Amino acid sequence: MINREQVESNLNEILAVLKKNMTESFEHIDKNPKDSKEMIAIWKDFANKFMKEFIRLSEKYNNKDIAKAIGKMIMFGR
Repeated sequence: MINREQVESNLNEILAVLKKNMTESFEHIDKNPKDSKEMIAIWKDFANKFMKEFIRLSEKYNNKDIAKAIGKMIMFGR
């Protein structure tokens, strides 16, 4: 069974990959402005898949606490 420290470590690894991809995306758009819409579409598709999976798992485990906390943080900055 995974513990709190492992979840945090895994998420930090994921964050590092996301930051790398964000940087590369911005750099690509800087060099290739015509690809801006395509790059935005890639990120929107990723965000949509992530949120759908998050909601699906929240419903599967009948626990929306994490989703509520993240939604509140996004809306209110806390």
